[in-house]
Amino acid sequence: MNRGENMNGFVASRSERLRSAASWFGALLVFGGWLALVSWHRPAATYRRAELALDADRVEPLQYALLELRSHVDYEPQSALLTGKLLLAENRCDAALEWLEIAKRFPSTEVRALALGGEALYRTGRFTAAGEAWTLAIELSPRNADALRWLGIAYSDLGANHEARRYLQFAAEAAPDDPGPLRLEGLLAKEESAFEDAVTAFRESLRRDPDQTDANLIHLEIAECLYSLGKDEEALKALELCEPGSDALTIRAYANAHLGRTDEALRDCLQAVDMKPKQVKALLLEAKIRFERREHKAALACLEKVVAAEPARVEAWYQLAAVWQRLGRKDEAAEAGRKAAELTQLEERFANLRDKASLEPADVGLRLELGRITRQLHHFTDARRWYRSALYLDPSNQAAAESLRELLALSPPDARSSAAESLE
Repeated sequence: MNRGENMNGFVASRSERLRSAASWFGALLVFGGWLALVSWHRPAATYRRAELALDADRVEPLQYALLELRSHVDYEPQSALLTGKLLLAENRCDAALEWLEIAKRFPSTEVRALALGGEALYRTGRFTAAGEAWTLAIELSPRNADALRWLGIAYSDLGANHEARRYLQFAAEAAPDDPGPLRLEGLLAKEESAFEDAVTAFRESLRRDPDQTDANLIHLEIAECLYSLGKDEEALKALELCEPGSDALTIRAYANAHLGRTDEALRDCLQAVDMKPKQVKALLLEAKIRFERREHKAALACLEKVVAAEPARVEAWYQLAAVWQRLGRKDEAAEAGRKAAELTQLEERFANLRDKASLEPADVGLRLELGRITRQLHHFTDARRWYRSALYLDPSNQAAAESLRELLALSPPDARSSAAESLE
């Protein structure tokens, strides 16, 4: 046999081997695909997918998982857990609790059932029972992000910011991709004037999810905190990331005014008020600039708009006293000064009691008094919050219930609803 024949035989033999290998490889691929398909539909794999959907709060995958798991008798607790979650998503809390009670009896689903059960109890006003459920979940699983986050929310609803921030920090550590706990922690830190902490929390929240729904509001909060820290240029830089609007213009006006750029600040104020006529902080700054320029009647017009919108805005009454004095109307000036002093006392009392309430989460009387003071200050959303917190702690408290009914019936706009309107 010559060399060419040998080569032909080698090629033919190699081709046969390749065809045989390809045939075996194809069979392996088919077998592997069958195994993958079987594995995908195994109840354990189905439940693992359901757990991921639970973490992401995605309802539709849970529905499919439940349909599959219901046919497996060994997955009764998992089916009960998913049923409870789906009922909770429909706000059928009492029905959800019945199924979650079943899931709670099994070690494999106990912690998740406790966390979800706490949410259902909380939604139906059973605050103490909800707290007990979340606390037990954390005892069983110290890094359960859901229970930690809900405890943080619950304490913030009580005005107990110290405990709320602590649990939200734990939740943020337990769920390193979740921006939500940090967003709320930032708001609570800002409420306590811990502006550095607030900026840190807000920025970390944005790092985790730059495109989250509240991203623009978070940028506004950061800019406001930076202004409050005296970092005016940084505040202006932060505002470049915000959508144009009345709130952003108001914060920019204050930063510009603080930097001595009064012409720019005045233009910002005028634009802010043009976009939102009841932008009281912009009106207050405009009045201040007009007063400094001896445009007393223009300043007075701004301040009258402020007190018409917010009768308890203390800064407005102090400015009114000065304007009336310059206009030679001493009686009006004296009355405005008296009003300003009275409101200042109320605000100081509120600040002291709020700090006390932050460290005493179970004091009902404190919350009733805070509700009364915030109502006098026309901070109606805050007043509703304090009365609700009293009812969480004491569901039979008639004073809190009656005050809350009155406030809900009035339902006036809140004086502190936006970032720009809480500038100091």
